[in-house]
Amino acid sequence: MRRESRAIIQTIVVDSTFETFRSSTPQLSNTLRYFERCYLDSSINIEKLSCSATDSDGLIGYWVNDAKPKLVPNSTADGKPLMILCAAELESLRIQAR
Repeated sequence: MRRESRAIIQTIVVDSTFETFRSSTPQLSNTLRYFERCYLDSSINIEKLSCSATDSDGLIGYWVNDAKPKLVPNSTADGKPLMILCAAELESLRIQAR
């Protein structure tokens, strides 16, 4: 892995999603959580996102647009936790994807 690609993902946009998920979900030991993943940009309506599998615990979206989203809901349309990760260096990501 190249050195530049290590710092591609910079920040989680939503501030309290994980804490909300932790406090609203019973914590069991040895429990595997399944979060769906998808790539998102400004053409997607974030408020209408939902998980495609009923047994998933939430959704992680990788934001690949230059402008960060202004409003991010804490949960998907089906009520599951939503986390959006924004790339720190989109140009480096685009170069490596070619």
